[in-house]
This record gives sequence, structure tokens and C-alpha cells, in this order.
Amino acid sequence: MNEALSSIAMSLGWIGAVLYLVAYFLVSVGKLAADSLRYQAMCVSSGAMLIVMQAVTGAWPSVFSNIVFVGIGMSVVLGPKKRPYLKQLLFRKGTRTTPTVPVAPNAQISFSEAAKPVSA
Repeated sequence: MNEALSSIAMSLGWIGAVLYLVAYFLVSVGKLAADSLRYQAMCVSSGAMLIVMQAVTGAWPSVFSNIVFVGIGMSVVLGPKKRPYLKQLLFRKGTRTTPTVPVAPNAQISFSEAAKPVSA
């Protein structure tokens, strides 16, 4: 196999392993819930990265177990319990507006450091 592809696969494997351990740590200390979308996304993406590395190295039992691992994570993320949440999340992100600050019509705005407030 090409040395560059092998290096990329190994790098993905290490990133996936670290991501999986970080996710497990965050659940263990109570920073993430085990059924949260963020935790599931971390697990699914880390499993996918590990699959690439394990397939390149020929670790087929690990490839199989991680395919099952990713499948379980995807079923949780796309399952009936999370589907309404995902729809709501996507809708909110699609309709997000930039916050504005109301300014009085006669306001005097200065961007210099020496600007002093105008007394009314």
C-alpha cells in the first residue's frame, strides 16, 4: 500500500482513538449524557476513523466490531427518539438571524479611544 495512504490511515486511527477516549471521559465525569447527540456523534466519528485504520492494517475483527459500534450509534442518532430533536436543531440553525442592538436615531458613536460620553 502507498506509504502516504498508510500514514493518513494511521493518523485517522490515532485521532479516532483519542476522540473515543475523550468522549468516554466526558460521559464518566458527567459533562455529557450517554444519550446526548454530542456524545453519540463523537462515538460514531471515532468509530469510523478507527475502521479506516483497522482496515488498512488488516485487523478484521476490530473492523467488524467497530462497524457494529457505528451502526448502534447511528441508530441512536437517527432513531425515533432523536429524530424530532434533529429536525428542530436543523430548523433553528437554518433560521438563525444575526442579533442587532437598537440604537437611538440621535446617538453619537465614536470609535476612537479618547472618546468621552456625551451628556444629555
